[in-house]
Amino acid sequence: MAVLADFLSLPAVAVLLLTIGLTGLILEMMSPGFGAPGAVGIGAFVLFFAGRWMAGDMDFSPPVLFAAGLLLLILELFLPTFGILGVAGFLLLTSGIVFAAPDVKTGLASLGIAIVATALLVWMFVKVFGWKWSWNRLILTDRQSDEQGYRSNRDRRHLLGKTGTTLTVLRPSGFAEIDGNREDVVSEGGAIPAGTRVRVIHVEGHRVVVRPVENGENDTR
Repeated sequence: MAVLADFLSLPAVAVLLLTIGLTGLILEMMSPGFGAPGAVGIGAFVLFFAGRWMAGDMDFSPPVLFAAGLLLLILELFLPTFGILGVAGFLLLTSGIVFAAPDVKTGLASLGIAIVATALLVWMFVKVFGWKWSWNRLILTDRQSDEQGYRSNRDRRHLLGKTGTTLTVLRPSGFAEIDGNREDVVSEGGAIPAGTRVRVIHVEGHRVVVRPVENGENDTR
């Protein structure tokens, strides 16, 4: 156990775990659902905090701060708080990482190196593997299969005037279910919560603009 604690506490190993953890969480928050990036990222952070705990460098407060920050970041994906929960979550998450180190200076240095390495890895995923940024998610391709319900590369004018339900928060982009299909849409103005009935009011190319269906408005089309 002592050998494992010494290994996980090595500065290079700690930075590597932080890099894997941050990269995994960023990719997971950018992509729909919970998958491999999130699992790998959380696993890396578990090893990071476990190493610090076994080495006697921290108490329970750093992982509690980290978990609270992660929870706020997850809530930011589903609640239209315009970044308030996201900023608070980021501050708590980074505080947990820094305070887990033997001292603040070491923690800030490790986190700084990990952030730079994470930025390079995310850039590699975008440039090398062709992932595209779409607000809070990565989309591997502009066109998905018909079986998945995507129609991003087709003429979408047939959606004009139709109603549907938002599947994600629109800030302003996101997804809505229209005619049983998952469609990439944008809001007319501000954020629209998930589960809101919306109507397509404008279609320009592949850009589908929606607004909430008002009370008393005909919602049958």
